[in-house]
Amino acid sequence: LLKRQGHDVVGVHMSNWDHAEEGTDGECAEREREDARRVCERLGIGFHAVSFVREYWSDVFEPFVAGIARGATLNPDVACNRHIKFDRFTAHALALGADWAATGHYARVAHSEAG
Repeated sequence: LLKRQGHDVVGVHMSNWDHAEEGTDGECAEREREDARRVCERLGIGFHAVSFVREYWSDVFEPFVAGIARGATLNPDVACNRHIKFDRFTAHALALGADWAATGHYARVAHSEAG
């Protein structure tokens, strides 16, 4: 949508979890990153990948685990939005030269007769 409106757009994929450190396969995360890269290629826009693994661990995951241990019912997505998406991710986008940061996390999908 932004590209159609004439904006200069780049895609940024962020990684928030270290699968190797956790001893898990990471294949899904790599597939997601590659999917994002292919979408950018198809749209004719640049692609950047950034890791917020340490920040996610300290600002989202550790407080979530501590809250659960205290008996709290927490939603880690709220902390992720506050600390990662709308803080560090946005700062990263601005550092790349962006005027704004837009996410496609919650996208409305419309289908035409052609599919």
